[in-house]
Amino acid sequence: NVPFIKSKIVSSITSNIDELLEQLRNHQLDVLFCTIVLERGVTFKDLQVIVYDADNALYDTQTLIQISGRAGRSGAGQKRTGRAGIFRGKF
Repeated sequence: NVPFIKSKIVSSITSNIDELLEQLRNHQLDVLFCTIVLERGVTFKDLQVIVYDADNALYDTQTLIQISGRAGRSGAGQKRTGRAGIFRGKF
């Protein structure tokens, strides 16, 4: 935990995913660490996406493209404002 960064962790066993997404959307959270559970259907303006250990067998090209597509989505016809970083190996 970093004291000045408000963060939570989300995985497939998290029971309150919608609540945490709303907290992120309302800027009550700064960072949401998650598994690929949020790779589809989530739209946040100005969202930055980082994938680490991207050469893990868990990720294929389609999955990485899908995850990257989450970055900076703000709706149809809107300019994307986020970025995606994909890193091989572990930190």
